[in-house]
Amino acid sequence: MTLAFVDKFQDALVGGNVLILLCHEHEAKAGWLNKVGGSLVEPFAKVLKEPKAGSKGCTFEAYVPASAFDRVVVALLPDKVSHWNSPTKKSFVFQLIAEGVKDAEKVSVIACLSDSKHMAPYAAAVARATQRISRKRKSKDKVVVAAFTNPVGKSLKIHDDVPVAADAIQWVCELVDTPPSELHPAEFAERAKKRLKTKGVSVHEYVGQKLLDNKMGGIYGVGKGASIEPRMVIFDYHPKGSTKTVAMIGKGLTFDTGGLSLKISGAMNTMKSDMAGAAAVLGAFEMLVKTGYKHRLIACVGLAENAIGPNSLKPDDIITQHSGKTVELNNTDAEGRLVLADCLSYVCRKYEPEVALDAATLTGAQGMATGNLHAAIFSNDEHLEQIAVHCGMNTGDMVTPLPFAPEFYQDEFKSKIADMKNSVANRMNAQSSCAAQFIWSHIDDVKVKWCHIDLAFPSFVNERGTGFGTLLMYEMAHQAFSRRAAN
Repeated sequence: MTLAFVDKFQDALVGGNVLILLCHEHEAKAGWLNKVGGSLVEPFAKVLKEPKAGSKGCTFEAYVPASAFDRVVVALLPDKVSHWNSPTKKSFVFQLIAEGVKDAEKVSVIACLSDSKHMAPYAAAVARATQRISRKRKSKDKVVVAAFTNPVGKSLKIHDDVPVAADAIQWVCELVDTPPSELHPAEFAERAKKRLKTKGVSVHEYVGQKLLDNKMGGIYGVGKGASIEPRMVIFDYHPKGSTKTVAMIGKGLTFDTGGLSLKISGAMNTMKSDMAGAAAVLGAFEMLVKTGYKHRLIACVGLAENAIGPNSLKPDDIITQHSGKTVELNNTDAEGRLVLADCLSYVCRKYEPEVALDAATLTGAQGMATGNLHAAIFSNDEHLEQIAVHCGMNTGDMVTPLPFAPEFYQDEFKSKIADMKNSVANRMNAQSSCAAQFIWSHIDDVKVKWCHIDLAFPSFVNERGTGFGTLLMYEMAHQAFSRRAAN
């Protein structure tokens, strides 16, 4: 897959299989399509007299004889959306481009931006629509060239972060979509270390017994039943002169059977995506490093396979987490929180970040609460929570705050013989909030502004990785020390 961005939209008109012209209803009505597409849009003249995109946008196709393209697609975005939809309309941009691309081998995309701040989200949508992973026998390489203009048809210079963002999104999607037989914890770690090897970044890895030596019984316990040892990998970017630290932590379960609390038939399918939080963390880390982030940055991923074997954790087992707290297992399928708890505790105590963000495909309840397109967030800091919401709107990785009130949920984890159990007593009592509370309970004695992002559903839609969370955490890291959330 080759994806390139060009400064002049005319360079995207040199020819190929498909040309996609994307704009809003009012921009089409104002003549943007004619200014950019010229004679190529003549077949759409009747349709565009009163362009109607519907509530989600729509596409129109035409074959244009004797042109540089086999097929021309006009993609219309709706002018108005609800206030809980991102102004970028990124999900609609993706859907329209994906529909236009179809099976074409060479595609040109020219998009009209009403706000140049939307360039990176649009680029992320293009990247998601042109993913790299395919094991189809007849799959072919695809070439995509993209350009942006303003509403009057003037080319826009590509922002420096655009190719970085697109490449990171494609990589994140590639990791999520890779079959678990290929992407086990050791392979994930090696790919990440190779990808992020650059000046200014150091790497620390703790594998197998070294996890126990460093008191991380959660990660070790979750992964000890698999043939590939669990591990924690930390990437440390420390630019000269930095005085503040942001930590990003990701859950990286390369596959989740549920362990001995085996998932029911069908529920195990797609569990290769249970490492989407870790993938998004690494994608955001790469973007920040490549664009010269000025603060110290820690990226930590806990990598394990929750498998069934002679050494698997059993219900009733008790483990000791890095925080020193003991946990009685009442559900081996509530394993992600055990991994995150160790990673967060270790990073927050060792590196003492001012801000810690964690991303995880943590609960199925997230999908029931906020759906496929909004992640659920939980924070111990109201300002950081507001930053997350604003950054979600700015990037198109939309989030919705859910209650974070440990005093309401801590009783769900009561144990007779340990400090806590790992899963709730009442599954009808705000499961996602309870899961966040469990994680927080392992850093509740640490001074840190923390935000947990449960992206179980938006990170994997229609059996494909989406790259969700990458742009969100990139933007949140930039806004982390601002006095007010940027509009």
